[in-house]
Amino acid sequence: MNDQSLGIVLGTQTYKEHDALVWVLLKEYGVRRFLYRGFNRNNSKMKNKGQLYHCYEFLFNYKEDGLLLPQSVALKESFIHLSTHVEKQMLASLLYELRSFISDQYELVYQYLSTLNQEKNPLLAYVLFLVQILHQQGLQPLVDYDVFQGSTKIRSFSIREGGFVSSSPTTPYNKEQLQHIRWLFKGDFSVMEVLNELNISPQIFELIVDYFEFHLNLRLKSWEIYQQIVYN
Repeated sequence: MNDQSLGIVLGTQTYKEHDALVWVLLKEYGVRRFLYRGFNRNNSKMKNKGQLYHCYEFLFNYKEDGLLLPQSVALKESFIHLSTHVEKQMLASLLYELRSFISDQYELVYQYLSTLNQEKNPLLAYVLFLVQILHQQGLQPLVDYDVFQGSTKIRSFSIREGGFVSSSPTTPYNKEQLQHIRWLFKGDFSVMEVLNELNISPQIFELIVDYFEFHLNLRLKSWEIYQQIVYN
């Protein structure tokens, strides 16, 4: 039986000499691995059917476990700026790192790539995507009042405690910075235009990433590489 689904290519890996394993987020079936035979041969037609972060329509025989074999792969949408913009490439590589968290998040991933492709502030798109994953995991911080006393007299944000605090040995933030922290943690792609007008400092973006890494207990390679590109 032939199965059909839209899918976004998240990553590729050489398999044996000429083949490749291709990680695809399928709209209907989540993240699966396809075996692309002859992918690494010179002039392989499969090369154009496994471009990173492109959206394809896949025809295949579905099975619960193991590798899937593509019967046909047709390009549906390419996010051209992701292949020509180094910073955006690095930020898009987040998807492969988080493949175990996004298996049922096809629409969110598509929205992220579409936004990243068009956005003049790609780091904002990156941070908002992390925030959406935090919400999906039930790990969003408390940013309406102090996590201990319920006070609205806020001085700082504690990554470890998971939200705003009124007194803490952590770095104090001014009123504007605290507002930016709150809006980012409550934001999504629909408010990109508004957030772009705020001139949010890199320090606040770094705070969001640090919070994400701490509470999901992982290190984001995409973030490390991005910092090397931007700051070195």
